[in-house]
Amino acid sequence: MHTPYKAGTEEYDRSTPSVADAPTRGDSLSTYLCCLLGGATAVIAILLALPVLLDLAQPFGGLSTTVVAFTLAFAWLVAWAAIEFTWEHLTKTDTRSAAE
Repeated sequence: MHTPYKAGTEEYDRSTPSVADAPTRGDSLSTYLCCLLGGATAVIAILLALPVLLDLAQPFGGLSTTVVAFTLAFAWLVAWAAIEFTWEHLTKTDTRSAAE
């Protein structure tokens, strides 16, 4: 959909790069490693708890595999967030102690 140019308004030029177009600090190797470590942690935790999880998901019938998949996805996101938070906390603590 085209928005016509209105007189008296400022037009945004996308040809010039701005600070908003720069990659964010979160796009780094540490983020990807935390993601992989969180995924591995979640898979190991789900495999260890699989018998209990299958017993709990059995009343859902055909959707029991979906329950297991959603539990794995949730565990992955929680583990990733916890590892990322811990990583950021430790690196900021190391930076502060090195500056002092």
